[in-house]
Amino acid sequence: MAALAKANIQILAITQSIVLALLEKMIMFGNVIIVTNAKKGWVEYSSYYLMPKVHCLIDLYIPVISA
Repeated sequence: MAALAKANIQILAITQSIVLALLEKMIMFGNVIIVTNAKKGWVEYSSYYLMPKVHCLIDLYIPVISA
């Protein structure tokens, strides 16, 4: 994260809190699955480095399917 500009880190922190709240609320109402056209592992990799709290939630509760 050191290579990211300070402004980008702040934007990612705000975005992470919004995404985390949304996913937590969605999990309360039913099964949540992420379907992506990205290469297998991309969602896990990028969330690990850019939104670690979201990554933990995905890792525990949300299956990721790469098309």
